[in-house]
Amino acid sequence: MSRDRNNFWYRSVPGGLQSTGVAVSPHAEDAQHGSAVAALVARAAELNESPVPMDIVRITVDLSQRVPNGLTTTSVDVRRAGKRVQVLDVTVLVDGRPYSFSQVVRMRGGAVLDSNDLPPSDPPVVEDPARRLDVTPWGESSFMRSVRPSFESWEQSSARYWVTMDDQMIDGEPMSPYVRAAAAADLSLSGGRLAPDHPSTNTDLHIAFHRPPSGTRFLIESEIQVTPNGWGSSVSTLSDAHGRVASLTKSILFLGFS
Repeated sequence: MSRDRNNFWYRSVPGGLQSTGVAVSPHAEDAQHGSAVAALVARAAELNESPVPMDIVRITVDLSQRVPNGLTTTSVDVRRAGKRVQVLDVTVLVDGRPYSFSQVVRMRGGAVLDSNDLPPSDPPVVEDPARRLDVTPWGESSFMRSVRPSFESWEQSSARYWVTMDDQMIDGEPMSPYVRAAAAADLSLSGGRLAPDHPSTNTDLHIAFHRPPSGTRFLIESEIQVTPNGWGSSVSTLSDAHGRVASLTKSILFLGFS
């Protein structure tokens, strides 16, 4: 898909990636959106060489502090360098300072089990325009326009909606399936309509893949549980056109509770 050059989250520059105004979180003008950070972590893991072909099976993104706008780089340390299981520590830095300390687990790829011994595959997931809400509850921002959300339901603590990831991360660089899925995963609910007078934040994002993702359009089915103390969790399912692809969890915090 051809995109306007002003609609990318990052531009490649000497020394790293320069975040653009599109990457800005709609909740904090001085910070990059969590989806952009999750995409950076997945991209860094895939660029790290492995001794044998491997698939990403888990991504845990650290969002305990804001990642500011600026010259963005990543570094990868191999915590466990195995041929069956590999564990990577991924750090996201801005202007040379570390802000996010994340982890990625990869496992050996290739056919091992007989497909006849596995549970039946999910039926295809099809977007139904007739179920689409007329209004997008998230409101307007450059980032949200870039992912084109489409809601089918929006309740007090749950929602079902679609987002699009079609190479809007870096000007001139395609997004891989895992990078697309990681970016989509952070769009799972972090507060919703549960307490509209209290801003909310998620301090992490945990993505457990069931299989490799595919495509550009993702369905998110998300639900929030929270305590009177103002903390809780968001539990979601991420699907592509072939069915469920990952389970998602976030630790969330509502601000302003007494």
